[in-house]
Amino acid sequence: MKPVNKEKIIFNIDKARHLIEQYEEVFEFSCNKTIERLHVKDIIYFTSQARRIKIITIEDCKEFYGKLSEIEMKLSSNFIRIHKSYLVNKNYISEYTYDNIRLFDGQMLNITRQYRSEVRTSLTKRGL
Repeated sequence: MKPVNKEKIIFNIDKARHLIEQYEEVFEFSCNKTIERLHVKDIIYFTSQARRIKIITIEDCKEFYGKLSEIEMKLSSNFIRIHKSYLVNKNYISEYTYDNIRLFDGQMLNITRQYRSEVRTSLTKRGL
């Protein structure tokens, strides 16, 4: 639309660049002395129990040993910590309430008190 708004054009170009980078982003991990790679866009969430990390993807589940905090630092801002044991891809969240999120597959995950403010800020900024 005319007149051309320089700020809107720059904003949309930056948004497109972010989406392309996210689409191509890969998460690499070691499992049974083998290096595996997954597209980040296919990862629904990570869950941790006693240093055993499970990666829940669209198609299956992978496991390896590690720390959720280290994974959180490696990933893009598209992942959000909702619990000490859960790191969720925001693209798979269909709705959220004060203390829960619902994923597109209907699964409900609890948001602990410690992360509620951060989750609310992140998801309202995204427009969910």
